[in-house]
Amino acid sequence: MNEKRLFIALNLPIEVKSQLADLLIKLNQQNNTIKWCRPEGLHVTLHFLGYLNNQQEEQVKLIMQSSAGKFGNFEFKLGKINAFPNMDRPRVIYLECPQINGKSVIKLQSILAEKLIKINLRVDFRRWFPHLTLGRVSEKSDKFRFNYQNLNQLMSIIFAIDTFELMQSELTYQGPIYRQIISYKL
Repeated sequence: MNEKRLFIALNLPIEVKSQLADLLIKLNQQNNTIKWCRPEGLHVTLHFLGYLNNQQEEQVKLIMQSSAGKFGNFEFKLGKINAFPNMDRPRVIYLECPQINGKSVIKLQSILAEKLIKINLRVDFRRWFPHLTLGRVSEKSDKFRFNYQNLNQLMSIIFAIDTFELMQSELTYQGPIYRQIISYKL
């Protein structure tokens, strides 16, 4: 059966990705054993769906379409660097990305979760908040080190997103390649 590895996301504006490219270069220089994300692939994941067949993909599109046009723009501000599960034993390095014009992104993520459950898709029930995954730490990596003097400039970046997308992730040796399948207005 033809399955795709899918997720629902908010894609960042190109200008923000460009500004984050410098951060990723500096992080790589300080921690080159960590697998850092490519700037062009940075996004806020609302739900990772896993491998879905064509019928499931169409159901997800209908769910997304039913929520389209009900939210308007989400405005975000870049926050501080943090890690899952924590900075002492990081597995995933991320950049906090709080919404500054309300909490509607959390509402959208919750509504989508409720609808995905109804079509028997697995949903992650851990507390969710908007963030950008910057890198993944392998078992062999040393403790994460971070020294970036210009982070205050990044933390002042405010940006708006007005769409959410169904995305495909293709895993390769060079890292994942993301492709947009369909986009809906918020």
